[in-house]
Amino acid sequence: MNAHPGQLQDNDIATIEAEQALLGTLFTSPDSFLNVSAIMKPEYFSEPVHATVYGAIVECRNNGRKGSLHDVRQYLGTSLDKQLGEGVSVALYLSRLSAAATGSSAMDHARAVRDLWAVRTAEKITGTIDYGLPSQALSRIFDQMDQLRLSIEEAAVTRSSVGDVVADVVTNAAKIASGQKEQPGITTGLPILDEAMLGLRPGELVIMAGRPGMGKSTVATSMALAASDMERQGRRGGVGFFAFELGREAIGARIAADLASSDRHGPAHSEVRAGKVTDEQLWALEETIRSANARPLIIDSRSTATVGEIEAACLAMRREFEKKGRRLDVVFIDYIKQVRATDRYRGNKVYEIGEITYGLRDIAKRLQICVVLLVQLNRAVENRDSKRPTLADLRESGDIENDADVVMLLYRHAYYLGRELREEDDPTEQSAIRHELSKCEHEIEIILAKNRNGEGERVVKAYCDIGRSAIRPLDYRHGMENAR
Repeated sequence: MNAHPGQLQDNDIATIEAEQALLGTLFTSPDSFLNVSAIMKPEYFSEPVHATVYGAIVECRNNGRKGSLHDVRQYLGTSLDKQLGEGVSVALYLSRLSAAATGSSAMDHARAVRDLWAVRTAEKITGTIDYGLPSQALSRIFDQMDQLRLSIEEAAVTRSSVGDVVADVVTNAAKIASGQKEQPGITTGLPILDEAMLGLRPGELVIMAGRPGMGKSTVATSMALAASDMERQGRRGGVGFFAFELGREAIGARIAADLASSDRHGPAHSEVRAGKVTDEQLWALEETIRSANARPLIIDSRSTATVGEIEAACLAMRREFEKKGRRLDVVFIDYIKQVRATDRYRGNKVYEIGEITYGLRDIAKRLQICVVLLVQLNRAVENRDSKRPTLADLRESGDIENDADVVMLLYRHAYYLGRELREEDDPTEQSAIRHELSKCEHEIEIILAKNRNGEGERVVKAYCDIGRSAIRPLDYRHGMENAR
């Protein structure tokens, strides 16, 4: 149906025709509104009369009516007599919309209307920026583009009968049990932790939280290496790592130290960066290059990014892996403080964090990857006698807990014993602290404070060598002690 002359003639023809096609299809197929409403808003229409008609359909639906042509005419009442130009009233225009409905999908028309609105909005964004310094102008454009992207996120239609849902789950379980299909979820490198949380699963947001010194970056890099170790059997896959906090050199040194840690004389990551290594250690480090090259692990070492930029980088990683016959399975983000929110909630930290965690969880679901986000717990932990963190320590940090599928809280008792030893002057007390420290020096607790894939809180202990940036199953410690 062509745009009517008069009020409509100044609008872009493609836009008007898409809007007309959508409204006409909604009149002739009212049941399609349920899907359309998930992605459409009245403000997406360029023509005011179209926005009014769509708003009338919404109101009819809210009042238990189908939103048919007859329902909309009743709702608009006297507005039907309003003239749109050249003798065409609103009533006549509605009839023409209904008569000209196409056989195409209402969702196709809705996406076209939404996308055309996004194009118009994007043009306005670039045309209204107060330019100043180019870098600042570009940053403002990107921020507003991120807001635009978030506003047109399409909600997935997830309605299914309970019978279909249960049938799919049972069929999937049978395939896994018979070996026809591999269990979803990439390994953390810790079998007990994998069993408790079912691995790093697609579509989930995993929070790894702790105070400074608890080993967040160490655990994350070591898990990333384990997850991408394709030379071993088990659930491995493509991994992305956003090293916002560490940077390229620092994470490179940690990875090299971790890979070389099987040698009990392997260097610490600080020694790698300083070049303070023996000939034997250097040989071991050179061997790590081959191991690193064999891993589908991509490091993004920029210092900060928005959620939109993270998604774009994830898509680029996915394309790179697909060229090699692999897929992107897990992404680690170190850490939340370096992820920039848009200007939407500027000044309100709680809302900004909520926007970030919601956005990252949405990326996980849409890209079907696991996103592991590192978070620093607040200082309240330090003011307690017991420094072991709880889920309550995370609740002051916005919507992190609500958006997370799994929350890991990291705790190293050795860290606090070491601090206590440095502050203690009494030789007897120092001896007692050293004895206690010797029993837990290489031990880390991973507290599953929230776990949608398991039952209740659970504590998994692991071997931890902070200097070599290595995390291993707890029985690894006994092997190292025997090697001495």
